[in-house]
Amino acid sequence: MTNESGEAIEYGRSGFYIHGGGTGLNYPYDPNQLLKSTLGCIRTTNGSVNVLIRDARLAAEIGDPLDRLFVGSEDSLIELANQTDSGGNYIYPDLRLSLGATGVIQMTAEERDALEAADKRRRSAEIEARKRKEKEKGRGDEMKRNKLC
Repeated sequence: MTNESGEAIEYGRSGFYIHGGGTGLNYPYDPNQLLKSTLGCIRTTNGSVNVLIRDARLAAEIGDPLDRLFVGSEDSLIELANQTDSGGNYIYPDLRLSLGATGVIQMTAEERDALEAADKRRRSAEIEARKRKEKEKGRGDEMKRNKLC
């Protein structure tokens, strides 16, 4: 595979996808498959993508702002971004925002503002849930110590 600067610009890309695999390879799901050129994306091995996913999950557990990582084809990501709950709210507002920012999904300024607010609420709820879990764990540890005394 050869590096060619400017590919993303030439293909009109405003964002980058990071992915492994490679359609047409003998073993596209092998953790260390050969790399195949892209049209401006960042290609890495499947094994490296798995490490990235693991690290994003670990970051989320400690409250890092990068708390989610979506992996899939453009079609599957669009399908995820379009999913709504029973109240009509997007389940993955952050994914929808990202796809909107790269032009994959068209949205109005009002929709963008609403999605940003929804994602802020999602992040706050997850932080509060994490704090409750840590507090409960602390209480459990204290109870164990008290029983030992």
